[in-house]
Amino acid sequence: EMGCTGLTSANISLPGTTMRAYCYCGMFQNCTALATGPTVLPATNANVNGAYYAMFANCQSLTTAPVICATTIGASGCNSMFTSCYTLTQAPELGITSLGQAGCYAMFQGCTALTKVPSVLLPTSIPLYGYERFFNQCHSISAAPVVCATTLTGNAAMRYMFNRCDSLVHAPDLNLVTMIASGTQYMFGCCSALTDGPTTLPATKLANYCYYGMFSACTSL
Repeated sequence: EMGCTGLTSANISLPGTTMRAYCYCGMFQNCTALATGPTVLPATNANVNGAYYAMFANCQSLTTAPVICATTIGASGCNSMFTSCYTLTQAPELGITSLGQAGCYAMFQGCTALTKVPSVLLPTSIPLYGYERFFNQCHSISAAPVVCATTLTGNAAMRYMFNRCDSLVHAPDLNLVTMIASGTQYMFGCCSALTDGPTTLPATKLANYCYYGMFSACTSL
């Protein structure tokens, strides 16, 4: 259905529980009039490359996201899944506990109407680009999820994660004890409403540029 600009509803069943690489990649991408899609993605193990890559990217009229049952995803598994879904106001809860080589990055980038985010991000180990640009330019979110990560295993794992979330008031606590190059670079860049940051940064061993520009242009901090 990619690029079906006249499609307004796709309230269909996607019962698959066994995933193959890129199986739903770009499925509804650029369906700009799509307001409702599948209600649930039932696979609990999506440990294959690109399972949901850009599945709803640029669905500018999408108002409701499906329930995502996956607890494990592979490389790029949720990359750009809801990028530029301008009318999406509520993100689904995420039960994902394990990310692949480069898990979820830019999942909600550019969701400018998003006000409710997942309550918690469960993975404790974040790979290369794992959360990069995850909520980048989500201008309407005021509260961040609990971030359970303690270890960054790949460069730029949280780079630009909340960049330009200019309604975000409180930054989540960070329990990172293992850092990596560019790990949280510009993580809260241009969050102009941010009034308080994490209460502590417990990492004792740092890496190149790991905190570079982390609170750049946070003018209310």
